[in-house]
Amino acid sequence: MTRASDNIRNAKATCACCAKCGRKLSAKAPVWREHMALVEFLRPWAVVPVCERCVGGVARTLADPAQPCAGCGRPVHQYMNQQRTHVVCCEACARIARLAARRQQRTEARGPRQCENESCGETFEPTRTDGRFCSSRCRQQAYRKRKGVTDDETGTAGPDVVSRNVASVTDDVIPTPRCLTTRRNAKGGGAR
Repeated sequence: MTRASDNIRNAKATCACCAKCGRKLSAKAPVWREHMALVEFLRPWAVVPVCERCVGGVARTLADPAQPCAGCGRPVHQYMNQQRTHVVCCEACARIARLAARRQQRTEARGPRQCENESCGETFEPTRTDGRFCSSRCRQQAYRKRKGVTDDETGTAGPDVVSRNVASVTDDVIPTPRCLTTRRNAKGGGAR
């Protein structure tokens, strides 16, 4: 590998240096995007950032006015024929811009929705693309209604429902809870 090819690859990947001269670029230094061959007179071509000193006069006049990079905010001059969805200075910033665009598309796809619980009907912003209910409570209510479960079967209806852990008054023997016997045995107080 030659030093020029290394400069081109480094500039293309991170925009840390100029692709032509290899000079380090500051974070806010303007760059011009140019087509350069990785090997002289051969393909493949790469669109790489070039510093202000190395850009040619023709390239300077044909380039669009500087626009901020979508990834880092650096001023970038691109040619009119390089129509892209994002203005970027390097591959790292292109990846950041693609991820941000996808994130925005997912957010727009979700959009505000109406809660599918019949007793609620509230408008909400779902956190997932398949979100149907505004809360866990509405989701559980809809499930119980769909399955035909009454409040008496769930044990959550009212004060007249007796919990399974509490012995009723009519029982003669109150069973010892299993957790107490286990705890007693663990401390060494149980039978050996």
